[in-house]
Amino acid sequence: MTLPAHSISLPDTTVVVVAPDEAFRRSLGFVLEAEGYRIRLFDHLPAAGVWVDGACCAVVDEKALEVDGVPLARLTEGGRPVVLLVDRIKNGPAAAGLSLVEKPLLGRTLVDAVSASLPGHAGRPRTT
Repeated sequence: MTLPAHSISLPDTTVVVVAPDEAFRRSLGFVLEAEGYRIRLFDHLPAAGVWVDGACCAVVDEKALEVDGVPLARLTEGGRPVVLLVDRIKNGPAAAGLSLVEKPLLGRTLVDAVSASLPGHAGRPRTT
């Protein structure tokens, strides 16, 4: 999808989306792309290598962790922010750089979480 001519993309606005369910993955990508983010979609973590060069953030469905047997700590390696989509938020210590968002996603929950995860919120594309 090409951004409309009136949109301005700021540097490093690529979001990696990892979700085993194709329909869910494409839906997540659509929502983020509509906000002006560039997206890279993957069905599992090893394919994504968790990070793609130039990505500013990753959105990961917790089911990808289960399917791939990847420990939660691996998601935040490298210090870049991760938004983890969970069925239920459990009490416990949150890892640095990890934001939890409960499914089902309502309203702008996903977009707001991605935007808030970026330093100074500077990575969010803006329209004029």
